[in-house]
Amino acid sequence: MDEVKIQRNGLFTHLATKMFHMKLPEEKHSMLALLKEIPELSSLFKRMKGQASQLPVYLHKESFHISHTVLDHYHMTKERFIQQAIGKWQIPIDLKSVVEEDKLIKFGLREPLDEHKSIGLPFRYDYRSGTYTLSMQKDEPSQMLPDMLILYLLLYNLSMIARYEIDWWTELFKEMGHQDLPFIKGLMEIAENKIPLLIGEWLSEKDG
Repeated sequence: MDEVKIQRNGLFTHLATKMFHMKLPEEKHSMLALLKEIPELSSLFKRMKGQASQLPVYLHKESFHISHTVLDHYHMTKERFIQQAIGKWQIPIDLKSVVEEDKLIKFGLREPLDEHKSIGLPFRYDYRSGTYTLSMQKDEPSQMLPDMLILYLLLYNLSMIARYEIDWWTELFKEMGHQDLPFIKGLMEIAENKIPLLIGEWLSEKDG
């Protein structure tokens, strides 16, 4: 599978601006990087590629915990990782209450989490397990795209492949052992169930 390029005046850019107040540059996203941002596919990446694509995040009302192995994946010291979290993440982290213990980095919060609202990026919600995760793709711009936009890009690009790359699409289903096929099937099942949830969540937050 290839990559998808964001067009400055395209529908995707318009959607990002109107729904999420995001101004996106013209950039390319690889299909692989986008697939890795879907938490429900993390176990499939573990099985097919040998490494999960997401790390679990343990949420509490006034804190959240992440395995210290994130430092190895991000190639960062604990101090650098904490500074990135405070500077980039959409979460009210309290620097004074960040500690490392029991092989976890524990982040205290300046205000309790609202259980009725979704947690901000870069955390992603796995609707199957009811848990949150953190992507292991530190430098990928797709890490900061909302789930709905991730799914939009993937489905759009698959539709283009189905329309214009007929030979590739045909071979995919002829070779049932093709490594891309489980990811495509997994994506379609997730999109069917998750997109209505994401739209409902967006509407609820908008009304609220």
